[in-house]
Formats: sequence, C-alpha cells, structure tokens
Amino acid sequence: MSGSADGSARARFTHFAVESGARPFAAFAEGWHEQEYDPTTDRTWRWTSGRAVTLIHHAGRDLTLRLSGESPLKYFDDPPTVTVLAGEQVLARFSPIADFSEEVIVPAVALAAAGP
Repeated sequence: MSGSADGSARARFTHFAVESGARPFAAFAEGWHEQEYDPTTDRTWRWTSGRAVTLIHHAGRDLTLRLSGESPLKYFDDPPTVTVLAGEQVLARFSPIADFSEEVIVPAVALAAAGP
C-alpha cells in the first residue's frame, strides 16, 4: 500500500475472495508458491516451501483435507515429514516415499481452538 500527498492511500490486491460465512473455504497464506498449470495434462498444482500455512474457515463443521503429490524422492534424496496442524494440535504426520494421496479429518473444534 502506498500513500499520496493528500493522505489518501492506494492498495493493490493480487488475490481477493468473498465467501458466505455459512460455507467452508480456504486461503493459501505464507509458504505457498503461485499455482502452476500444465495444459497437456490439464492439471494444476502448487509448490510449498519448508513450511506452508493454509487459513481455513470451517463454518462450524468438520472438514476433510486431501493432500496428494508426486514422490518427493523424484526431487530429493530423503522423504520429507509432512505434518498437518490445527494451531498446535497435530492432526496427521506422514513421510511419503512414493506418489501419495492422504485424507485428514480436520475437526471444527480444532480449527476454532487454533484461532483466526
């Protein structure tokens, strides 16, 4: 955001979404790279840094988080440890050594306890 001589401010948004409070939604926060797209496979994906944060509005109900990806051993010598947290509560932990797909139940109570 930048200001001008008259005290007004200008802002530029690169991402913006408005959702009803009655529906769950998620927003990529720190640690996520821009979405990529492969037109030959019609697939999209995002890379993460060593730590990635997703903000989730649960709308008062439990949610299911689905994570999938290629084998990390295609790019790295050792498998990473993937830890899914809601605040400080560990919901899941796994170390993929091949292509993977994981489903994690995310309790609304854990998200509420984690705060905004």
